[in-house]
Amino acid sequence: MVKMNPASGALNAAEKDALLEWIYSVRAAHYATGLAAEEFKNEIVQPLPLSVEADPRKVVLGDKLFHDKRLSKDNTISCASCHDCLLYTSPSPRDRTRSRMPSSA
Repeated sequence: MVKMNPASGALNAAEKDALLEWIYSVRAAHYATGLAAEEFKNEIVQPLPLSVEADPRKVVLGDKLFHDKRLSKDNTISCASCHDCLLYTSPSPRDRTRSRMPSSA
């Protein structure tokens, strides 16, 4: 267990090494995609796979929630009222320039 020195509030070198080793092991176990080069495998930001498997039931649920006005404070707008979900599914960044967001937002 790593304990900070109460007098200085700082970690000594051994404690720092132990903490970093724990961080790297957690990242490797839970966040690494396996797509990064060896020298970047411990970085926080990891490359995303080109495609991911999607559960069709979750896709349908997400679509229903995205268009459900009952989730707004006054039941008048949905996420789709301002956000065009097709902007986020297009492979081309040029297609993502359209928006229904108000210019003041």
